[in-house]
Amino acid sequence: MRRQDFETFARQEKALILLNLSVLAGLFLIHVWHFSVDGGTLPEESLLVAFALRFLWQVADFLWLETRTRSVDPQRVEVLARMSIVIHLAFAWLVTLFGDEERSHYIVLMALPVAAAGFRFGWGGVALVWATAAVHGFFEVWFFRLTRPPLQMVEFFEAGTIALLYLVVGVATALLAQQLYGREEALERSLGELERTREAMVAAERQAAVGRLSRAVAHEIRNPVGMIASSIGVWREKRGKDLEGASELLEVIDVEAKRLERLTSDFLEFARERRLERRTVDLRDLLVMAVGLARAHAERARVVIDVAECEPLAGYFDPFALQQVLLNLLKNAIEATPAAGRVTVVAGRVPDGIELRVENEGPEIPPPVVTRLFQPFESTKPGGSGLGLAISSSIVQAHRGELALVANEAGRVCFAIKLPDVQNKEDADGAGPDR
Repeated sequence: MRRQDFETFARQEKALILLNLSVLAGLFLIHVWHFSVDGGTLPEESLLVAFALRFLWQVADFLWLETRTRSVDPQRVEVLARMSIVIHLAFAWLVTLFGDEERSHYIVLMALPVAAAGFRFGWGGVALVWATAAVHGFFEVWFFRLTRPPLQMVEFFEAGTIALLYLVVGVATALLAQQLYGREEALERSLGELERTREAMVAAERQAAVGRLSRAVAHEIRNPVGMIASSIGVWREKRGKDLEGASELLEVIDVEAKRLERLTSDFLEFARERRLERRTVDLRDLLVMAVGLARAHAERARVVIDVAECEPLAGYFDPFALQQVLLNLLKNAIEATPAAGRVTVVAGRVPDGIELRVENEGPEIPPPVVTRLFQPFESTKPGGSGLGLAISSSIVQAHRGELALVANEAGRVCFAIKLPDVQNKEDADGAGPDR
């Protein structure tokens, strides 16, 4: 038997059930038409009950397959597939043996398990199911004529013709299934090769990123370390001879040491694995708090911060992490805004979640910088580490959101934080682990 997962079996079985329901309904309508037009007789009550029970049984099977949410192990799928065909064969045997000469058309029910065998079994299984259907056709003729002689050879020829049709159905279905499974296997191989290629590319990109990051770290650390080393060298040369300029050298050492400490702290913040401490908070309150903390910096730069009124934005977030992002965006916006300019903060709900915008007046960001905006150690500010936006983007991504530059033109630069509307721990867990 061909190996099938539960989803593939469910699709095939539902199609087979719908086909079987159509055949059962068609047979019943043929009887009704024959009774009303030609004055024929309706089936015996036992046959009507059998048809009704089989119809309800198939409807129940369809609903079970349609509503099943949990998968089934491959061994049980194999058992279900075999049982389905056996039950189809058994039902067709019973109803045809209950019929009389006018009801020999019930043998059409045998075509269904033969077609199903073509999809589910190899050639041996198809041959076995076909042989069962063919033997049944000859047996039905012999059994019927055993009590209603005389036996006519033409009826065996008709049974042989029907068996030949079964064979055509089984072989055609098996060939079609063989082609489909062959293409499926080829597609799986292609997907496997694609996945291996992707993993190799990711590994190569990771290695290249480590190299770029190492070079950037070395470059950024080399400058303050070089300044400290040269200042110490000058101090040693002048020690005991001329102490003039010692305070300037110590100041250089102090400034560069603090810069090195800040750079190291920013790098560790960027590199550390981010684990969120979520809680239910109102992002509107976080926004007001962040603006309050940044207002003193804005006043020194003679920049005005405007906060647009917004509705409550309750959600399940890490308040300290998001406040860090907001403060970083506000600080960047204030420093990029000319004196007497404005920084505007807007928040609200959008169709796919929550959006926070920080917009400032000032010159546009140069296009070459935009392409590297969220990469580490990319900064246009003197003395900047170039890690602020990279850290902010990492925090937003950990919330399964996005930090993006949505407007960049002379007089208007705008960054937007887009977050999913997560209201509780269940929503957060259902959307996947925090990164």
